[in-house]
Amino acid sequence: MRTFGCKVYAKSVGPGIRKLADRSTLDVFFGYESATKGYRVYDLINKKLMISRDVIFDEKTQWNWGDERSLFGFGN
Repeated sequence: MRTFGCKVYAKSVGPGIRKLADRSTLDVFFGYESATKGYRVYDLINKKLMISRDVIFDEKTQWNWGDERSLFGFGN
């Protein structure tokens, strides 16, 4: 079981990913997907819920919902 609300790095896929582009995005763990072997993660940039199998968990840090600066790496 993973910690709800922890920071995760989800792999970015799609046609816009180039060779030297960032391949992961900072997201927040929301839970498990029941129909697949995936995780529910909240995309902070696009403000959408995504389902991804390729994630790296950072369970030592929680997302600070009250501080907008944490989106840009200044918060916890």
